[in-house]
Amino acid sequence: MKSEIALLKREFLEHRAMFLYAPAILIGLLIVIMVGGLLFGDANPEGDGPPNGETVMRVGLMINIAVWTGLGVVALFFYYADAFSADRRHNNMLFWKSMPQSDLKILGLKAASSLAVFMPILFVWAAITGIVIYLGFIGVGFKFDHHFAPNPLSALLIWIEAGLSGIIFMVLSVLWYAPVLAWVAGLSTVFGRWSIPLAFIIPGFVVLMERLYLINRDAEPVIANFLAHRLDGETGTESLEADIVSGSLDSIWNGLAIYVQGYDWIGMVGGVAFAVAVVYLASEYRRRLVII
Repeated sequence: MKSEIALLKREFLEHRAMFLYAPAILIGLLIVIMVGGLLFGDANPEGDGPPNGETVMRVGLMINIAVWTGLGVVALFFYYADAFSADRRHNNMLFWKSMPQSDLKILGLKAASSLAVFMPILFVWAAITGIVIYLGFIGVGFKFDHHFAPNPLSALLIWIEAGLSGIIFMVLSVLWYAPVLAWVAGLSTVFGRWSIPLAFIIPGFVVLMERLYLINRDAEPVIANFLAHRLDGETGTESLEADIVSGSLDSIWNGLAIYVQGYDWIGMVGGVAFAVAVVYLASEYRRRLVII
């Protein structure tokens, strides 16, 4: 168990700039923008009356979770574009090289680090951002009469509700995009950092060949539709997105229930199976053909 923890710690240490320092800078910029808007903003919103503070905070925290999840998936894409070949280079020496671990175990832990290390870190940043958002609401309430923040107890309950549902949303999102992440990770095993362009070029070439094949044929493109469905993250929740933006949801849990009910569970299981197969094949390639 100590070796597993050490390997996960290595992944954190080598990529903390992307998942620890960069988010801290983003939140710092958010605070600067909010403070600047409160100090120098002079627009006094007009309307029929003050909006419901709890509704505004609920929508804000749901969007906050969605944004951090999206940023996390993008960050993981770039992480996996290099992760499976990173330990070939000299900057990964030190005592890590002396750990007699199998390639399957090493790559399996790299694959698991998304949910075991990196997304939990981003979840903490999302929780901190939620607090910043609430403080921003309080500041707006002091300056403009038409806006106000919910009382601290209500805000705490909404924050907890958003956090618990956010954990589920983040996990399901990472599992949904697991085959995409595994695809670029598998390419990195063979091609190193060239995996980023190849991750787009190869599917693009296949889609182009399919479309050329279907010219003058009355048939839907299977591969193109499958990739669009996977990359778009489409899980039948168009109405949920509209409800979030409009603020018509009376509970974050209700929004999560709609998301879970529309989630493509079969597609997720198939994607995870593909990811597991890629990790295994990548480990066999490293074990047989790559000298590290």
